[in-house]
Amino acid sequence: KKRREQVKTKKEEFENKHELELNYSSDFKPPDWLTRILAKCSPYIPQIGDTVMYFIQGHELYINEVKDKKMYEIDEKTLPWNKCESIDAVECATVIGVSISFSDKQPPRVINVRLQLLNPDTLEATSKRISVKFHDIDGIADFIILKQYYDQAVQREWKTGDNFRCFIDDTWWPGTIVKREAFDPRHENSPFQCYIIRWDNGENEERLSPWDIFECDDSLSESSESNLTKMPSYQPVADEWPSHGINDERERLLNGFDTLIQMDITVQFRAPVQLAWYPVVIAYPIDLGTIRERISNGYYRRSNA
Repeated sequence: KKRREQVKTKKEEFENKHELELNYSSDFKPPDWLTRILAKCSPYIPQIGDTVMYFIQGHELYINEVKDKKMYEIDEKTLPWNKCESIDAVECATVIGVSISFSDKQPPRVINVRLQLLNPDTLEATSKRISVKFHDIDGIADFIILKQYYDQAVQREWKTGDNFRCFIDDTWWPGTIVKREAFDPRHENSPFQCYIIRWDNGENEERLSPWDIFECDDSLSESSESNLTKMPSYQPVADEWPSHGINDERERLLNGFDTLIQMDITVQFRAPVQLAWYPVVIAYPIDLGTIRERISNGYYRRSNA
């Protein structure tokens, strides 16, 4: 009841402010990275139960960009390096909470993720927990990634002169390793953006992390949509899906959603809600059809996600 009253109040405020002209600004439209139905490596979208690696250097870059562009107000005391007595440049963690909200009651939408820090060797929980708020910004690298991708990436040692490919905006971009050099001398052992590279198209040198770089494959064209299948895909670990298997569980869930979607009570939630005020009031618009597509496409990394 309280939630319905809050939504009603926000809807009325919106209608009054815009004099019932419900052609809302495109700024309130949920961004593609938040509404996608396919699993992608980047940008990282957290799911409950993810085991991840957190990079303080990348978080600092994000915070500086938000401040420079005045995207929203930063509460300094909630930042991990101010809230925790000690935090390493690279932390292993598991996702224990995820929510979506507006920053300062307006776009951009941000993800609020709660992380339980882990011992990186044993994966046992420590006494530390941190909260991180972020959203996808062009030009700012992910500072939280799946540990599975991290482990695969750091096994490969790239050398000066090695050719590679990097997947950006659904396109493969070729380049060459210039050298390996710590991004920040305060954290010499951190692999975050530790490679200085040069693109084959002659653009200026940039920095990439090991998980951004992949072996060259002559069979890949620069713009083929099929190249998505060449990207690393998450491999479930024990107990993330029921014993009868992923495929059977997905089929069971899809059958359940098909039944649910046919019910009269769900008619307004079968597809994205076509009301102008809806994405202004609801930070994370979602519908049954989108969830069903995600299940079908293998978007969810475990059954409780």
